Amino acid sequence: MAEIAGRAEGGRVGLGDTAPGRQHHADAIQPEQVPGDLVEEEDGDDDRREDGQRPLHPALITPAGAVSTTVPLAFNSAEVFPRALNPLLLQLPAAFGLAGASGLNATLPLFLTSLLSRLGYVHLAAPFTALQSDIAFYGLLVLTVVEIAADKIPIVDSGFHAVMLPLAAASGAILFAVEAGTIKTADPGLLIILSLLAGAATAGTVHVSRATVRPVTNLALLGPVASGVEDVLSAALVIAAFLLPVVLPVLLLLIGLLAYLLITRLRRRRRAPARARQP
Repeated sequence: MAEIAGRAEGGRVGLGDTAPGRQHHADAIQPEQVPGDLVEEEDGDDDRREDGQRPLHPALITPAGAVSTTVPLAFNSAEVFPRALNPLLLQLPAAFGLAGASGLNATLPLFLTSLLSRLGYVHLAAPFTALQSDIAFYGLLVLTVVEIAADKIPIVDSGFHAVMLPLAAASGAILFAVEAGTIKTADPGLLIILSLLAGAATAGTVHVSRATVRPVTNLALLGPVASGVEDVLSAALVIAAFLLPVVLPVLLLLIGLLAYLLITRLRRRRRAPARARQP
């Protein structure tokens, strides 16, 4: 009985053998190689591509030579995760938040915006880059100190609110336009006009609301406390506008609701002594 295996011209002969002098493809893989590594052909040239990359594994190549799509070669996040949120969903709440902050304190939001822009946390576009200048920064600093101090004096604050109403509306219009200026529209001029009107209306409404509440709080000797709370809320709205603009509409609604409840409660307390004096 002849031997089952033998050697012929340097190659192996056995079950499933290829032509003499040529190794079977399974025998050509060395222990340190993995499927897909380069295999040296009989002519001595390796199968490396001209661009220096390793060739694709044979299982990933279809008979037509095209790469198979049944095996993912890389993770594509764009195909898994949805597109980013529309900028309007982030910029409009921030714009209304900044305008509302101007209604609580006319100069503090402008000063904080100038400060953050000088520190590099806020990037302003022309013509609002003027807020980064030394004149604007130190001028707003002085006005902010004056407003905060005057608002704590019960005798002065009522008249001071009437004087600051135009400035609060202008501040709200400017900050609303600053935040909404990056929105791309077909008519930038119309956007600027609408931004100024929306900002002025928002800031004016908030300012009138606080001016209405202040005389009542002054009777309860809570004027300075209410003024301090307004300053803190104004600063918080400015900071939140640049960090979490999505929550600003809810925050503004809560502030409006609390203001309404406070006004209603204080008015009831004010009317109670008058009713008690009636015969």
